[in-house]
This record gives sequence, C-alpha cells and structure tokens, in this order.
Amino acid sequence: MKKIISLLFVLILFATPVFAQTQTFRDVSTAHFAFDAINWVSDPENGSFMVGDAGNNFHPGRHINKFEAAQIYAVAAGFRHVAHGLPENEREIFARSFEIWLPFLDEMAEEYSSWSRVVDREIAFLLYREILTTDDVRGFVTRVGTSEQRPFLTRQQAVAWIVRLVGEGEAAQEFALPPTVPFRDDAQISHAYRRYIYHARDLGIIQGAGGYVNPVAHFTRAEMAVVFHNVLAEEAPEIIDTGVTTAVSGAISSVHMDSHVGIESDDAAEVFPVAQNAVITIDNVQRSVVFLREGMAAAALVDGQGRIVSLSARSVEEPEEQVIQGVVADFIVAEEPGDASTLTIENADGEIFELEVTPEAQFSRNDEPLTGVAELRIGDTITAETYNDTLQRAAASGEITTAHGRLTEIRITERIAEITMQLEDSTASYFIRPEIFDAYELRINMYFHVKLNSREVLDIHFE
Repeated sequence: MKKIISLLFVLILFATPVFAQTQTFRDVSTAHFAFDAINWVSDPENGSFMVGDAGNNFHPGRHINKFEAAQIYAVAAGFRHVAHGLPENEREIFARSFEIWLPFLDEMAEEYSSWSRVVDREIAFLLYREILTTDDVRGFVTRVGTSEQRPFLTRQQAVAWIVRLVGEGEAAQEFALPPTVPFRDDAQISHAYRRYIYHARDLGIIQGAGGYVNPVAHFTRAEMAVVFHNVLAEEAPEIIDTGVTTAVSGAISSVHMDSHVGIESDDAAEVFPVAQNAVITIDNVQRSVVFLREGMAAAALVDGQGRIVSLSARSVEEPEEQVIQGVVADFIVAEEPGDASTLTIENADGEIFELEVTPEAQFSRNDEPLTGVAELRIGDTITAETYNDTLQRAAASGEITTAHGRLTEIRITERIAEITMQLEDSTASYFIRPEIFDAYELRINMYFHVKLNSREVLDIHFE
C-alpha cells in the first residue's frame, strides 16, 4: 500500500506546498491550493485519474456525482479503458468483472432512466474489486416523487471507498469504535460509514478540522484531486511542513477589504495578505474575509510566501449552540434572493423551534445529501445542529408508507393543504402540496388511499 497521509480538511488541505510552476489548465492558476495535486492526477504518467474538458478547463470548484467519482476511483484502482497490451490475467479480470455484474447494472438502467451506461464497466470493476457495494451503487441515482437525481458524493462515502481502495475494507468492518467520539458532528455520521470514518482516522487518512468531519458535505473536483494526490503519490508532501507553513494565533486586529487581515498575538501584531481560495471559517461556518471582525479569536496557517491559506475565527461572544431532535413540522423556502428559508421543528415535549436556515446549512435525508431545506418532508424525524437560532446542519429520515380511510377535515392554504382522515382505529393528519394534487377536488366523507412520504401525500387513489 502506498503512503497514506491526511485526506483533505481545511487546515491540512491547504498546507500542500507548490512544486510545479507550469499552468496546465486555464481555470487553475499556479496560486490555486490544489495546483500541484491537479497537475499530478491529470498526468498520464500517474494514470490520468482526472482530466479537463475540451476547452482545457478543470472545473476545480464543481461537485462530483457518484458516476464521475466511480470513473476516478476505477482508474486509481487499475481500470483501463483500453485493454490492448495488458497481460492476459488483467484482461481476464476486466472481462470477468463486467460479465458478473452486467445483469445487476441492466437492472439499475431499467429502473432509472437517468442511469449512465457509459460508466458500467468502471462500476463493474469496482464491484468486482469490492471497492463498491451494491448498496453504494443503488445510491448512484435517487428518486424524489417522479423525478430522478444523481446525488453528489459525500465525504463519508468517499472515505469508505478510499479505505477499501487501499485494501483496508475488511479491517474497517472489524474496527473497534473508540469509547469517546472525537468529532463534534459524530451524530451526522451514518451508521453504515462509522467504522470506516474512525478506521480512516486511525490510519491517518482523515483528521477533521476544528473537531468536525463534515460527513455529508460534498467534494469538489479540486478537493478530490488533493485526496488522490495525498493518498497515492509516491512522494506526497507531509501533513504539515513547518518550513512551508506557519501557525499563527491571536485576535483579529484589522481587516482590509478581502485582501489583508491583521492578527495580534502576545508577541506582535502583523498584517498578512490572504491567498486566493483561502478557506475562512467563522464559528465553524465557511465565510468570506469581509465577515471577519476586530477582536475575534483566530488561528491561521500562513504559507512560505507569507499568505494566509486558511483561517478559523470565533466570535468574542460565547455562541449558543444546541442540538434539537424532533420532527419536521413545517418549512418555508425563501422566494426572493437575500431572504432566509425557515425550518420548524417540534420536539417530543411539544416545543416548537423555528430556525433560520443559513445559505451554508448542510442537509441529509436517509443518509443522502440534500441540496436544501426544500427536499425535507413534513413528518421527517430530524436532528438539527443550531447556532444562535440558525440552522447549521440537519440529518433527517423518513419512509414511504400508505394509509386509507375517510376524509373528515380539510384546511387549504396557498402553500399547502392539511387533511384529517379517520383511519381504521385512529385519526391522522397529512399534508398535500398543490403540485401533487388539487386539494379543492376533495370532499368531506370521501374514502381514499394515500401513498405517503413521511406525512406528505405522494399519490391518492379513490375508492
């Protein structure tokens, strides 16, 4: 197994020193934090794990869906698009893997119209090598109502795949979980990936930043390039080379637009330029430089050229952090730019919490990442991390069920309708969105069957 070092995360990711100086892609400057990694993963001598488009753009900030990730992992694991010239045993592996898994992939393509058949051979190879499982592959396409989506790869999924890629899959499944959890967002880690996450931490593949592992966040192409460079390169840089980066801590003394930040420590005060693509986090939320304020406590990494490449700051006031568990009672999606969406949660004691949703808020549902609050469903069980009454992260779960009975009450608003049904031995209320069914067609005492996603109606069949 090749040298394994830290998988990206804020302070570690941006510590990669610059070696090459030739700009390979139009949209990746020599100052980009992933410049070396992107050059390395795109080099044919290293397997060309990742390549640019016809216009010579790499798209470093674009998120990666699971089909694209499968192509990257397959090449890293030894897959070749052209088998000509390979030893006979390797050609047999490619042929055999596709033969074994083709019926399963046919089943996936038949179920989902948006299934990408051009990646079938790579997926089959990863299944054959046990880098992917059938459960992983079933998540390449998801269905919400009648629409299909190709979810982005989450960090916890990427960690599991990389652990299997380096031959530690079986060890991860048997890994003894630590008695105390080192990550502040441990509750967000799916049970299916928990042992992979902690075994990867033990191997040094991940460390987390500020106590967070961000398991349901998404990878960008630049971040993925850094992952493969760090894990697979023979001469990968050390995690932190003190000759290249310097840790600076103290209080923010000045902020000059978005280009320079002053930090005052016990010894001295100094102003540092901010590197392009530097990561700035304030109270564990990624922000731009302009949100920094004088007096904030800060810890920064400064590169060999004296630039801040990452900075973590905290407000002087002690933040009110709270974890709320309950069910989704309602949510309102902002209609105008600049407005905030809201999420209402009711806990087991009947307390109501109305939370403002920040633009950076991260959501997952049934262990799959969501693009925003609009993909939740009323009635979902949810665990939400809040900060000063704003939502930062939320993990929800829901299921598809059915019910049938007589309509006893209906309340219609412009946004949603609430119906009450007399079931066999109880009453229950459900919600109908206008895009699903015109609630004005309903009448009291009607009997019908409903298909439900948590407490929201997906379909109605009348008796």
